Amino acid sequence: MPPEIGAVMPFRYVEIENAPPSFRREHIVQLAAHYPFDDRAADPTQGDGSAELDLTAQEGGWLEDADDPDGKALIDRLGGVGEPAVTASTVLPFGAGVQHLIDEEFCDGHRYYTKEAHLQSLTDEAIDILVSFFRDMPMGGEVEILGLGGAIDDVPEDAAAFSNRQYQMWLNFAMAWDDAALDADYIARIRACATELKPWTGNGVYVNMLNADEDQADRVVEAYGEDKYARLGRIKAQYDPENLFRMNYNIAPR
Repeated sequence: MPPEIGAVMPFRYVEIENAPPSFRREHIVQLAAHYPFDDRAADPTQGDGSAELDLTAQEGGWLEDADDPDGKALIDRLGGVGEPAVTASTVLPFGAGVQHLIDEEFCDGHRYYTKEAHLQSLTDEAIDILVSFFRDMPMGGEVEILGLGGAIDDVPEDAAAFSNRQYQMWLNFAMAWDDAALDADYIARIRACATELKPWTGNGVYVNMLNADEDQADRVVEAYGEDKYARLGRIKAQYDPENLFRMNYNIAPR
C-alpha cells in the first residue's frame, strides 16, 4: 500500500496511548481509507520469502494498591523492549474491568467452540498446519498461542489447583459462527486440525477451555492431574458432600 494509507493492523482491538479509564462512543472518531486489496501481496507464502509480522503484546499485573508506582515501573520496563509502534496502559478494577474485556468478542447469541492443548514447542510443520487451518477456515474467531513458562513454571506443581505448568505454550482454537446447521462441519474441522497437531501437543488441558463434548471424568482428571483431582475431591466432600456445585466440569466428592 502507498505510504499515505499508513499502517494496517488486522486486529479488532487497539491500544490507545494515555487512554482514560473508560470511553464513551462520542470519544471515538472512525476514519476510513479505501484502497484495492491485493490478496497475493498479503500472502506470506508469496514473493521472496521475506515478510514483516505485526505482533501485539499484552502485559498485565495485579496491584494491591492501584497507585503503587511499582506497577507503572514494571509496565514501562516491559514496554521498553524493542521499538513498539503504539503503547498504552491503564488501571482497571478486576471485577468491573478485566472480567469484561472480551464480553463483546464472546457475546451471547452466537455458536462457539473451543479446543485447547498444551505445547512444549512449535515446529515449522506445526505452524504450517495452523496457517493452513486459519487461511481456509470459514468461521470467525481466532487461533491463540499463549505463552506460559517463566514465573508460571516457578510455582511447584502441587502448590495450586492450576496444573501442567511445565509447558511453554497453550494453543487454543476460539471459533464462532451463527448458523446451527454448520455446527457438525465446523466442529469437525476444528477437531481435525487439533488431531493433526497431536505429535506436538502434550498431556493436560486448561479446565476453563473444556467444551460440552469433553465433559467426561477423565478429561477433568487430566486438567488437574490425578493426585490433585483426588485432593480436590476430598475437599469437595468436606464442604459440598451433596455435590450441589456441579454444573461446570465437576469434581465429585470423594
